Amino acid sequence: MYLDGALVFHFLADLANGTGPNGTNPYRNPQTKKMVLNQALGGSCGGFLNAADCPFAFRVDWIRVHVRSEETAYTLTVNGGVGSGPYVAGTKASITAQMAPVGYAFDKWVIHGDAAVDNPSNPSATITVPTSDVTIIATYRLK
Repeated sequence: MYLDGALVFHFLADLANGTGPNGTNPYRNPQTKKMVLNQALGGSCGGFLNAADCPFAFRVDWIRVHVRSEETAYTLTVNGGVGSGPYVAGTKASITAQMAPVGYAFDKWVIHGDAAVDNPSNPSATITVPTSDVTIIATYRLK
C-alpha cells in the first residue's frame, strides 16, 4: 500500500495460507476476493491519532489491482498521468492525466506506438494495449 507515493504497508498473500475457511487462503479464491477500503485511524499501522487534526476526509484517487498472467505483458508508459504498467495485449487500460499546470488545460493524448485511445481529448480515457510497448503523453494548451 502506497500513500502519496511512499510504501507504508505490504502483505504477502502466501502469509494468509490456512487463515480462511477450511484452511484455505482467502486471497486465492476468486469467489471470496474483495477489496475493503476504510478510514481506520490510529493503531499500529497509522500511528497516533491527534484529535486536533479532525475531521478527516477519506479520498481515493485511484486503485490498481495486478492480476498474474502467463501471457506476454507489454509496457504502457504514461507520461504526465497515471496508468503505466505491464499489460496483456488487448487489455483496456485506464489512463488519467495529471492536473494541468496553472493557466493551462488538458489538450489531448499523444501516442507513440501502435495503440488506440477511446477518447484522446478526454483527460480520463481508456487505451487498448497493443502487442508492443507503447508510450502515451498528456499534452496541455494555454487557456
